[in-house]
Amino acid sequence: MATPHVAGLAATYFQAFPNKTAVEIWMKLEKNAKQLNKQLIRDVGSGLPQAIM
Repeated sequence: MATPHVAGLAATYFQAFPNKTAVEIWMKLEKNAKQLNKQLIRDVGSGLPQAIM
């Protein structure tokens, strides 16, 4: 169920930042992700996505 949540957050970022490229939005998603303690990066990727503008 993570995919629809991240896709929705990406759509929100695209709406808030219409001049950003897909790569810039991807980097913003990764940069703002909250790291989860004691979780392997292979299991959770960059962490929990955050809706920080």
